[in-house]
Amino acid sequence: MQRSRVRAIAEGTIVPSAEPPRGEGRARRGVNVELVLSPAEAAQGGEVHLAVPVFRSCRWCAGAGADWFHVCPACDGRGAVAVDQPVGVSIPPMVRDRTVLEVPLDGVGIANFHLQLHVRIDPLAVAVVRLSGA
Repeated sequence: MQRSRVRAIAEGTIVPSAEPPRGEGRARRGVNVELVLSPAEAAQGGEVHLAVPVFRSCRWCAGAGADWFHVCPACDGRGAVAVDQPVGVSIPPMVRDRTVLEVPLDGVGIANFHLQLHVRIDPLAVAVVRLSGA
């Protein structure tokens, strides 16, 4: 993939965490993401890889944020660090404009959270996103 045409649709800041949901029946939360494809990419289909930021407990301080008197230099006292987790999304061949694909993030340790991938087909777009497979 040379450069990405995947972008989050501005709806405020959502910070996914690896924490499991508290209680039964908690509603799933998500974030909208737009994927712009050329007509050739849409016809071919394949797989696109996204990097999803996931917060993990800091290995340096074990999530404490400090050791007695000093702030942890690795996490700056937060107790957690952001790590990009790769997520592969299969794009079916002949996908149509305005298709919405729901991608659960349970596989990267984020329970009860998903991406809603909004596929847009731009006839003026040049094939830039390299879809593997298909």
